[in-house]
Amino acid sequence: MALSITTAWDEARRFVAREAALLIPIGLTLMVVPGALAELALPQNAAEAATSNLWLLSMAIIGLFTLVGSLATVRLAMGGGVSVGEALTAAMRRLPVALGANLLPAFVAAIALLPVVRTIPTPGGPAVGPVSPALQLYMLVLVAAVFYFSVRLLLLNVVVMREPTGVIAALKRSFAVTRGHVGKLAGVMLLFGASLLIISGAVSLAGGAVLVGGGRLLGFEPIGKLLLALLTGAVNATLSIYFAATLTMIYRQLAGQGASGGIE
Repeated sequence: MALSITTAWDEARRFVAREAALLIPIGLTLMVVPGALAELALPQNAAEAATSNLWLLSMAIIGLFTLVGSLATVRLAMGGGVSVGEALTAAMRRLPVALGANLLPAFVAAIALLPVVRTIPTPGGPAVGPVSPALQLYMLVLVAAVFYFSVRLLLLNVVVMREPTGVIAALKRSFAVTRGHVGKLAGVMLLFGASLLIISGAVSLAGGAVLVGGGRLLGFEPIGKLLLALLTGAVNATLSIYFAATLTMIYRQLAGQGASGGIE
């Protein structure tokens, strides 16, 4: 079936504009506020963050909240006139499958990364020697494989919400739906990823200069940091909602579904 990214984007924009009153509570409660709190708790340096159990736990919780928000957004985008409560209920009902379907490929990727981890220097750790050509080739192949499978599983959360499948069936279905459309889907993933990096970076730089800098001059630096964290979280949540909505519209084209449907 033909895939039009432009059509999917237009439908996603119309959906977000039409259902903004339903999407704002989801974005605020599941993406903006948790993300802002986690950013405020971020350790001062990367080494401390990597070894902080509290920070790693907070990241896992943020990821869980974001997944629920994404699933709820997908359910709303599927149509059917559901409320926020009904969308969240459907998301929570499918959360175990979504977690399993997302964590299984991540676990496989983590195992594949083990040979590479030994080459990464750690603060206070032993010196790391030069990387062999064979390992360099392995790393390139691994990066290419991770990118390819990420594209093939791009519609995974939509499949989980739309079809009453289990973990393995959802993974297989995602591969089936995306067959023949890897190029366009890769473009969507790269475009949204680049937009997230550029826009979030610009907001952090500009907002940091105005909010944190202004708060420091006025003696309210913590408030400035909180406002910046909320602003950054709002930008990230907005992009995440548009991304989930666009993927939902793409799925509807590829699966030949109508405007409504989904798991209640």
